[in-house]
Amino acid sequence: MTRSFVPGHSWTLVRNPRFRPWSDQAQPAGYPSRITLRLDVPPGPAVSAVEQNRADVLLSPTPAKIHELATRYPSQLHSGPRGATVGLVLNTRVWPFDVRAARQALNYAIDRAALVRLIGGPRMAQPTCQILPPAMPGYRP
Repeated sequence: MTRSFVPGHSWTLVRNPRFRPWSDQAQPAGYPSRITLRLDVPPGPAVSAVEQNRADVLLSPTPAKIHELATRYPSQLHSGPRGATVGLVLNTRVWPFDVRAARQALNYAIDRAALVRLIGGPRMAQPTCQILPPAMPGYRP
């Protein structure tokens, strides 16, 4: 249950104090009693907090840190394409994008491999030609 929530900063979840286990399997040992999700820590210090055992999970490391983390902590880094699609929206009612050939030229000019590198490489992103991201159920190449 939520103990505290500060929008844009933190969210603390705790076990429900009214929960009474009816068997050992209902509340197995090893589950945390408290989870704090902090959104106010910049990515650099967040990486250091995990490295120094002051935090357990890092949800979004910076693209610059991905390669280092994969090299130093290969068994601990679990990553995959984000469950999101980043797109470019064009106003097709104004010049030059009201011309189909201009939209096609922009499409061909975008270096998708360079964008993947900017986001953090194939551990963090992969190009797609559809709205559903590759990590989403229902995606078909």
